[in-house]
Amino acid sequence: MIGLLAFTRRGEVLSHRISDFFPNESCIFYNREKSTAREFVNENFNKVDKIIFVGALGIAVRLISAHIVKKDTDPAVICVDEMGKYVISVLSGHMGGGNELASYLADCLEAEPVITTATDLSGVWACDVWAVKNNCRVANTDEIKTISGALLQGEKVGLKSDFSVTGAMPDGIYMVEEGRTEGEYTGNKEISKSDSCNYAGFDVKKQGLDKGICISHDDEKKPFARTLNLVPVNVVLGVGCRRNTCSEAFEAFILENLKEHNISVKAVARMASIDLKKDEACIKHFSEKYGIGCKFFSARELMEIPGEFHHSDFVEKTTGADNVCERSAAGIGAKKFILGKKSKDGMTIAMGIKDWKGKF
Repeated sequence: MIGLLAFTRRGEVLSHRISDFFPNESCIFYNREKSTAREFVNENFNKVDKIIFVGALGIAVRLISAHIVKKDTDPAVICVDEMGKYVISVLSGHMGGGNELASYLADCLEAEPVITTATDLSGVWACDVWAVKNNCRVANTDEIKTISGALLQGEKVGLKSDFSVTGAMPDGIYMVEEGRTEGEYTGNKEISKSDSCNYAGFDVKKQGLDKGICISHDDEKKPFARTLNLVPVNVVLGVGCRRNTCSEAFEAFILENLKEHNISVKAVARMASIDLKKDEACIKHFSEKYGIGCKFFSARELMEIPGEFHHSDFVEKTTGADNVCERSAAGIGAKKFILGKKSKDGMTIAMGIKDWKGKF
């Protein structure tokens, strides 16, 4: 969703023209007769994905300043002068897509994009942009500047991945893998002395790689002295519970099972259950607290999902499906299971993963 604010009549005309460039997005417009600009921003800053101001940059900055929290949660903010000559990326240029949005809008308006992020200006690889494009969450956003700063200074940055990565590595990025030698493979890419994957060997200290990136479901893994943790979002959960299960107990149950498998909750893409549980407070609470969507299947839909699952006569008699958690996880894309059905105090969980591969 896009919020558009203009401060003059001329700006309002341009804001409506801008909305035409986003036919697949819902747009909400500031109406000066119904509220002040500050009230509009206060109400919508955390509801929209993008905010486009048409007017003076200084006004835009003053209106958003109290709401800025983190680069991985703030919306992209763009400011366009009312003549449509300049399109300025103001906030969340990388993770929020602000720079890309500014470039797109400038192209549509035949205007000049104004992008000030150092990596873009220097042509240096941006780790946070890569994370967004490869469906990863950044566990420790404060380390983005560590990695970007190192690359801008021409330093080597290591990369340790629990998953396959493909493509030519950016300048300055060096893959580290235990036991890999020339002629073997990292991801699906053969290692050679001249290979663009910049293979560095596993001895991180010997290679002088004190800063690096770790791609893993475990956001506490620190292979480098300064580690930026990128978490692929490809874990799916199938869950079940007794009626009126305590929300705190359900949350603890889910988190303890994730922790047992060294999986951060940030890796969870989606969860699912049977539609009999769609009003259970514990599932709603967990879904809302961690920003994880939940899909509910009918018993018939669950039974139509192909695969081999643990069978329970009791569960089938009670719900109409012989297995809720495993079938639910399979229904939202699990290609293989990390954890089959596990029960505790009337709660059940199954964990699966979807295919994921990093691409450079």
